[in-house]
Amino acid sequence: MYISQNELDMLNDQRTPPEDLYQRYKEYEYDDGAIPQNKIKGLVFLKEAGVRGHGKALFTLYIKCTNGDVGIEKNPAAAIKLLETSAKAGFYKAAFVLSCKYHKGSPEEGIELDLDKGNAWLKKAAGYKKRKDDGYFYGTMGYPKAQRIVASKHLHGFNGFEKSERIYINLMASASRNGDKSGDIIAQKELFFIVMRGKARRKAIGILGVKKIAEIRTNLAENMAADHPAFRSEFSRVLLTEFREKQGLNRRLPQPN
Repeated sequence: MYISQNELDMLNDQRTPPEDLYQRYKEYEYDDGAIPQNKIKGLVFLKEAGVRGHGKALFTLYIKCTNGDVGIEKNPAAAIKLLETSAKAGFYKAAFVLSCKYHKGSPEEGIELDLDKGNAWLKKAAGYKKRKDDGYFYGTMGYPKAQRIVASKHLHGFNGFEKSERIYINLMASASRNGDKSGDIIAQKELFFIVMRGKARRKAIGILGVKKIAEIRTNLAENMAADHPAFRSEFSRVLLTEFREKQGLNRRLPQPN
């Protein structure tokens, strides 16, 4: 396998950002026409990015070790270590996957059922951060599905999670990415009914503020109805239509299939 001097310098220079190494791996991994595909060479950059603590690189290596791939033999024990290292490095999706394994138990991978550990990793996956102003926790840039699950636990006070509507709404807003298409679809659907209805909306405004609620409502109206069948129920469409008329958003909504 030939590696150019420039690439050797890139690998050996400790100042090279791990993200640059990961991006070079992707260039070799996928046949997108930019450079010739070479999975073996890409693996060199992926492993180096992992050595330097790149969370997504470590998670990618975990998947490769779990299933086996070019240049990597299937090795469940090594895969779990990579998953834990990725989660500890702050890669939220890895923390979520690890939480699921502890919640269900995975003896074949050396993980026994442990709800306390499962909940601890679930909180980490949700991107918990303590606010100084009111003592509440809220999601920042965590994994959307984890934020939505933790939000539901806080709403009902399940599994030792503090019962708090404030935390629930904050996390749902984060999980939905404030109504943007990049958010968790189930969280978006749930948040839709919160911000579009009178009593629930007033409560949400008290927690998130008028400006944030307006942003969420606009995003849902503009981005969600056209893209997700989950929002095409008759009741959803009536609420969206009323909102769009008030806002002067007259573009016709797509008809359900």
